[in-house]
Amino acid sequence: MEYQAIKQLKKRVYYCLEHFQDTRNSDILLTIVLWREYYPQFIKKGKDDHLGIHLKNLFDLPREDNIKRARAYWQNTKHKFLPTDWSVAKQRKILQNEWRVAMGYPINMVMPNDKPSWIPPSEIKDAPLNKMKISTQPKLFTPPTGYPDSFISQAEQAIDEVEMFNNQDH
Repeated sequence: MEYQAIKQLKKRVYYCLEHFQDTRNSDILLTIVLWREYYPQFIKKGKDDHLGIHLKNLFDLPREDNIKRARAYWQNTKHKFLPTDWSVAKQRKILQNEWRVAMGYPINMVMPNDKPSWIPPSEIKDAPLNKMKISTQPKLFTPPTGYPDSFISQAEQAIDEVEMFNNQDH
């Protein structure tokens, strides 16, 4: 395909994915919808009133594999119009958390404003990484709740042994 034809196909796939949600789950349905929207002159009624395309016209239509590539560009690179069916997203190896956030489902915890508690990396723009403060102070051991006292005392004893070792001259 030529450069301009690819750009045009990407725009048309974008439109179909945006306006026909079921096309996000099926490349075949996406191909059919795209052909119906943009190439209706090639769709004919048969004797039994079923719609079809003459084989000779397949040379004039965008191929399903090119349509699939354009769909993959929008979903995998731009993270737009992700599949609405989790099994399809999983098959296409779309990250579970990205899919859940895109679909509006919560991840782990929901904040008071009903927004997901996690933002996928692809949605973070200009993250202020240089403003993050990293503590150089040692952290005190705080045992998690629910562990037996014997475990906690063993952990504290191990910490004491490490500190004693570090304080010795080597």
